[in-house]
Amino acid sequence: MEVKAMTKTKTLFVSMLMVSTVLIGLMGIASAVPPGTPEEPRGPSQGSHHVTYNFSVLPVYAQDNHDVYYWFDWGDSTNTGWFGPFPAGQGNVQYGHQWTTTGVYQIAAKARDAVTSEGSAWSPNHQMTVVNVETPGEITGPDNASIGELCMFTVVSVTAPYEHDVLYLFDWGDELNTNWIGPYPSGMGEYNPIEVFHNWEETGVYEVKVKAKDNTTGDESDWSPIFEMEIKGVDTGPLFSIKSVSGGLGFSVTIENKLAPSKYVDYTIDVAGGQITGFHVHKYFNGTVYIKSGEAASISTGQFFALGRTRITVTAKCAGEPVATGVYEAFTLFFYVANVHEIEV
Repeated sequence: MEVKAMTKTKTLFVSMLMVSTVLIGLMGIASAVPPGTPEEPRGPSQGSHHVTYNFSVLPVYAQDNHDVYYWFDWGDSTNTGWFGPFPAGQGNVQYGHQWTTTGVYQIAAKARDAVTSEGSAWSPNHQMTVVNVETPGEITGPDNASIGELCMFTVVSVTAPYEHDVLYLFDWGDELNTNWIGPYPSGMGEYNPIEVFHNWEETGVYEVKVKAKDNTTGDESDWSPIFEMEIKGVDTGPLFSIKSVSGGLGFSVTIENKLAPSKYVDYTIDVAGGQITGFHVHKYFNGTVYIKSGEAASISTGQFFALGRTRITVTAKCAGEPVATGVYEAFTLFFYVANVHEIEV
């Protein structure tokens, strides 16, 4: 009887111990409290892709001042995973991220107790808009030209994030480009277009395009719409001509660049004659002018003294080779040149 009583007592003790252990465990589970929910992440609300931006949350507290892990979700199917731990309510809870594509992203954070593994709810979302430098629009300029003819093209300036300066690159379709030119201020608009010049050395149809680059971040835009440029053969006529000859207080003449590429032109004006009562004059004027393709430049001698019939010879040269010549006669009365007309020689 005494042995049976002891056995019952031992069994009852073990059962009570097991129940107590379970109850204590259940009490521990029931008393586990998740850490505080982080506030909305702090950081920029707009930026460029391929640029790293830092975001942070205020540290939260966990049960019994347990350490805390944190997790950021970037809204682009990537996240930080759990990082830390940080002391409860302490630490610089910050992480950097960059996006590879433009768009609008929702950033959220949550916390986890380092001891109990209890997790918090997600924080409110922080919206991040990722933008890029604007793509240039249509190029404007002539849609056809002759071989070697220098042509001007323009494009409206674009806008970059945070008013960063902008670089531009024009591709001419002939295996040449401008390289990056600039920088230019962001968003100057149609009243301050980007101007560039180019000529082609072979006939054909060329695809001209331009793109922009943020001078601060290095982000590049897409290419602009294609601008087709047709290059035709050069006419067989003279590339330069002399016209608009006139007198007055000196002699004036206009040199026209009809078809040649823009060039520096050296000119000479030789004045000889004026024989009356034995008086003879010989004056020589020279200089250099830059004449764009399809444009003209006026030159003159200024005043000179002569009396009588005068012969005036005008010569234009490029790289030492004559490109246009004109010979004229006039009657000069002291400083006034009259009756100017071209003669054949």
